[in-house]
Amino acid sequence: MPEKLFKIFNNREISIFIYVVILLIWLFSKKETRQSAISVIQAFFKLSKWYLIILLYIAGIVFLFYKLKLWDLSLLKNTIYWSFGGAFILFFNVNKALESENYFIKIFKDCFKLIIFVEFLSNLYSFNIIVELISIPILVFTGAMLGFSENKAEYKPVKNLFNGVLILYGLGVLVFSVLRLSDNFNSLLTIENLKSLLFGSAMTLSLIPFLYIIALYMAYEGFLKMKKFILKENIKLYRFLKWRIIRNCHLNLERIRMVSKKLHIYTTIEKEQILIDLKTILK
Repeated sequence: MPEKLFKIFNNREISIFIYVVILLIWLFSKKETRQSAISVIQAFFKLSKWYLIILLYIAGIVFLFYKLKLWDLSLLKNTIYWSFGGAFILFFNVNKALESENYFIKIFKDCFKLIIFVEFLSNLYSFNIIVELISIPILVFTGAMLGFSENKAEYKPVKNLFNGVLILYGLGVLVFSVLRLSDNFNSLLTIENLKSLLFGSAMTLSLIPFLYIIALYMAYEGFLKMKKFILKENIKLYRFLKWRIIRNCHLNLERIRMVSKKLHIYTTIEKEQILIDLKTILK
């Protein structure tokens, strides 16, 4: 069993798993942290409906790739990592699409950056288990210090120091992988490695339409909920406003974003004024 485990997961992944288990045991062993951890878990599962929807969407993408012979069981680990890592991070950050015009364009461009290949090379090989167990707490501490000093000018020297630590570690991992690879370059040139390299980008590109629909839903829901509260004494006018907005903005996120920012609704507003304002905003 241990031998099979080391074949499926590398030393870095096993080390991370060990520390996650230790952290969970520590969190739930103390009364003061147990309640906080339970509260976080409860808050997390309040969105369980959305988690189910996104997992079903991912399952649909995987099934399509499987039918196209672009996915097989060798990508199962990549699928799990990407689903509960990259996909969920993108999902939790989708509200940024309501503030930035280029949010989805940036995600698209990120799928073709050179850093993806560099990360792929870096993850081909890992250090021995002892080195990984030592380095992970150092990296976590470094990341925490960077987060703490991010927006504080007085801590800039500290930020630069820890940035340097991360850069040195990243270069060390990359050099180690390249040296290992130079001994057996043919091991890189396999269909499995090509699939693994392209997998994350392909899945992210496939997820963009889903994220766009979520952002669109959030934009409409936020706008209409506020207007419904304002026009609660005039439901007919609210219904007119809702269908007029849908008719004019339809599936255009940029349009609903503009309308949300610029269309001002008050209790005495008339239909004609709504039409004039909409025309002016969307001109």
